[in-house]
Amino acid sequence: MITIKKIDNHTLVRQATNADRSEMIRLMKLYFDFYGVTHPNDDNIHALLDVLLLSSERGIQFICEYEGKAIGFATLYATFSSLRAQKAMIMNDLFVESTYRGKGLGKALFQHCLAYVKQHGYAYMEWVTASDNGIAQKFYEKQGAERSSWVVYSL
Repeated sequence: MITIKKIDNHTLVRQATNADRSEMIRLMKLYFDFYGVTHPNDDNIHALLDVLLLSSERGIQFICEYEGKAIGFATLYATFSSLRAQKAMIMNDLFVESTYRGKGLGKALFQHCLAYVKQHGYAYMEWVTASDNGIAQKFYEKQGAERSSWVVYSL
């Protein structure tokens, strides 16, 4: 089971635990700010963390530490693919604090998520990013990802 991966002498990616709750909330709020969305209320954030930190069959979060400081996270949600009749994962979040970007930390988080998906027998991992987030799109293409032909809707 992949839960901890030391990337180099400065970087560690691991499964977030309940002990990381305050750091995860801090990072999630920075993520909300990055996308310019209103912060959900704290009760809702805690309820989400209860699911992600306590029941990995529904979803899981990974935290990235750089020199001992939590500086990024990624979130995977379990789902199913009817077309493949298999379980799949959705990477809903991938975030690194702005001052730590360009050090390969996003790549470390992404690769850790992908390894987790493969190791646990999921058919694939998919994700979306904002249409105006060209930096993220180029990053994903560098990871070998291809743009989907599917169109995403939401209400």
